[in-house]
Amino acid sequence: MREICTFSLLTITLFLTACSHHSTELKKVVAQRDSLAIIVSSKQQLIQRMRDSINMLSFPSDQRLLKIKELINNNCFSDARSELICLVNLFPNSQEAHLADELEKQIQIEIEKQEAEASRLRALGFKAIKASLTAQIDCNQVSFSEIKVANTFTFDSYDYSYFYITADRGSKFVSVAMKVTSSSKDPKLPQLAVYSINGDTMHKEGTFITKFRRWKDYGYYLGNYHDNSNDFAKTSTINFKLGCELSEEILKQPYAIVLKKENALIRREDRFENPPVSYVGSVDYAYSLSVDDFGQSGRYQLIKLSNL
Repeated sequence: MREICTFSLLTITLFLTACSHHSTELKKVVAQRDSLAIIVSSKQQLIQRMRDSINMLSFPSDQRLLKIKELINNNCFSDARSELICLVNLFPNSQEAHLADELEKQIQIEIEKQEAEASRLRALGFKAIKASLTAQIDCNQVSFSEIKVANTFTFDSYDYSYFYITADRGSKFVSVAMKVTSSSKDPKLPQLAVYSINGDTMHKEGTFITKFRRWKDYGYYLGNYHDNSNDFAKTSTINFKLGCELSEEILKQPYAIVLKKENALIRREDRFENPPVSYVGSVDYAYSLSVDDFGQSGRYQLIKLSNL
């Protein structure tokens, strides 16, 4: 019986020793695997850094200089500075890198000019904004005229006749003539809006509807014939009439006619409508505007300021 116990004890001892040996070997294998993974990862990172370096060096210093100047001209000063740092770091001995101080001074001068202009505008308010009746919006050269306030809005003239809309009681129409000269045969058109002015903020009160100014005669208005003078595919310049109905209370207060530099109205043709051609859609005007929205790089332009 004692011999059996001794044999069992010896077996268990050998088993535990074998397990301990295998555990040690397993740990060594795991450690080697982890070490190999680290080496592979390091090599992959090195390869990626080399690829990044090749990509950066493939963009030579003269082209980088042209890009920096273009960014400065477009008032992208932060991007210009980032590109300038890359130029100096990658090509420190290049002729272009020697211009770094001069370019930095130019960037700083432009920033200070813009900050000074913004400060002047904030100090003077909306009166400091220069109104303009002309604008270039992508393919369209646009000009405005004949701005007036009346009880009626007239449009779609032919011969000695015209169509009109009469404003409701307590309201009037602000009307504007718009001439569009386009390089496109089917351009989208801009749209005007009216903003009331309260302190240093403008609030949108309404947008203008767009109508044709004139047709050759009543038959062309009805669509019996195609009026080439109202088709950009046939002529480069077309005249329109714009109208916006507003309450007399708004018109007694300071207000502004504003242009957002965006073409959004599209041409629609329907043979059974009179006239058969119209421009529909709308420009997405902000509900409120500040003086800062009318800077050189802003998307808004002042057409006319009233009662201020």
